[in-house]
Amino acid sequence: MRLTDAHTHALPESSDTLALVNLRPGESPAGRGENRWFSCGIHPAEIGRYSPEELRNTLEHIPCAAIGECGLDALEETAPEIQEKIFRTQIELAEELHRPMVIHCVRKYYEIIRLRQQTRARTPWLIHGFRGKPEIGKALLNAGCLLSLSPVWLMHLTAFPDWLEDSAFLLETDESTLPLSEIYRRAAALRQEPEETLAARMEHNFRTFLGI
Repeated sequence: MRLTDAHTHALPESSDTLALVNLRPGESPAGRGENRWFSCGIHPAEIGRYSPEELRNTLEHIPCAAIGECGLDALEETAPEIQEKIFRTQIELAEELHRPMVIHCVRKYYEIIRLRQQTRARTPWLIHGFRGKPEIGKALLNAGCLLSLSPVWLMHLTAFPDWLEDSAFLLETDESTLPLSEIYRRAAALRQEPEETLAARMEHNFRTFLGI
């Protein structure tokens, strides 16, 4: 059984694991492999630390399969208008390079939806670490986004969301210390399906998101 990690900050220990590994602009991956893809973006917490030019260079040099994580964060000190400007720059870059985006969002979901509609973005957007309410999740899905579920949120659920269709979500470790296998075990139990079935579905969704 092959597992998929839709967003992680570390190279998986198992060479069999399919993973989208997050990088910062200017950073080079410590290791590569046929099951490794990379994303790079300017996180809201790192605005001013990296330039769009550095980001473009990294995207083309690695090369990276996706742009992100990037987005909007209500808890960061950087002014909302500056966050939005940098995010718009990365949306434009994603559209130009035809790369999907990994979105970081804290208490700004409806602003994310507004920007997707205003920019008429066509590349897929993955909302990573999702732990929002059903109405927020449904609004994001209706706007054309996918949801990568927060491991912590998943572990506290008593039932899998019935509004979340099979093709609409992915699983991730992000910076969690939980093993990916445990996350899959929990998700499969909540969905009342074999882990092998879930793993195959997640690989399909992952490959569709990245266009591979």
